[in-house]
Amino acid sequence: MSDFFNFSVDKNMAESLQRWEYKTITAIDQVVIEIDDNGTKIERNLFGQIYEGPSLSSVLERLGKKGWEVVGISPSGKSRPEYKDNTPILVILKRPLFD
Repeated sequence: MSDFFNFSVDKNMAESLQRWEYKTITAIDQVVIEIDDNGTKIERNLFGQIYEGPSLSSVLERLGKKGWEVVGISPSGKSRPEYKDNTPILVILKRPLFD
């Protein structure tokens, strides 16, 4: 393993650093099919090309009101036959973590 994550931080500095929590959302055609909520994946059912689930915008609106902010979007890399020609996107969100 590399030493990239092995660094020491002064205790006072560590206490003053902002900590974050993260969440990911997978969507196809602006419909949410999966939310990784603190390690628990919630998958939506897919039937052919009809995706059941809330719209991406409604989920982002709800999460934004809870302090979540989008920090990245990319193709998810998940490929399944039922996705046909649609490429799922992965939306990465973060919000401050308070003790």
